Amino acid sequence: MYYAVIYCKDKTIHLWQSESKEECEIKLFDLMKDKRIYDRVDRTTIIKREIKENDYVFGCPKSLNIKEKFDKALKKGKVDFEKG
Repeated sequence: MYYAVIYCKDKTIHLWQSESKEECEIKLFDLMKDKRIYDRVDRTTIIKREIKENDYVFGCPKSLNIKEKFDKALKKGKVDFEKG
């Protein structure tokens, strides 16, 4: 699987998944045609990842799943939502 990667000036990272490097290149080129997007982008790249068991591009070790830890603490009443 290939991913078009956009690194923005505000330090956010955006990914777009595709079956080919060429599709990623076309997508990135088309996005650059929008001046609003162009002005936000610091740089772009295309990466290839072989994902076997899940759709997590950067991996997903259970020990680092903070959402899961939060859910357990929430059920035990050790934390609560502050917003929303």
